[in-house]
Amino acid sequence: MLIYGSIMKAQEDVCGLVDKYGLDTVKNCCEKMIRAGEEAMRREIEKSRTGSIRGKRRSIGMDDTQQTRLVRVKLTVNGMK
Repeated sequence: MLIYGSIMKAQEDVCGLVDKYGLDTVKNCCEKMIRAGEEAMRREIEKSRTGSIRGKRRSIGMDDTQQTRLVRVKLTVNGMK
């Protein structure tokens, strides 16, 4: 129920922004935030050495069972072109 409540609150907040500023303004703002995040990520990747990084972490499931799951990640950086 906590996640449902959070989603409902976010929906109210976004609807409030749309009412106050208009849909086009809110959409443009979201697009700019996404673009800025992507550009920041690309700058960080450019600083990284070429090669692979591996990681793993246990995560609590988001379903009713709340079972932990092992998440494994392999990131390969070949440089930006």
